[in-house]
Amino acid sequence: MERSPARGRVVDNHLTAKGHEVLDETFARIEADLAPALNRFGKTNAEEFQRLSRLLIAALGDPA
Repeated sequence: MERSPARGRVVDNHLTAKGHEVLDETFARIEADLAPALNRFGKTNAEEFQRLSRLLIAALGDPA
């Protein structure tokens, strides 16, 4: 995490390049670990999980 001054007394927190790397690796590992369970629920559910995972990763991305 990296802190940077913002307007007023606010301090914005941003992921560093290493933080983004760790976040991406973490979600890749979660998907890999859950893959066997997802396969039991069929291709459509597995694809939906992957789509939602990508949305979550994007939502957690650094807004700066």
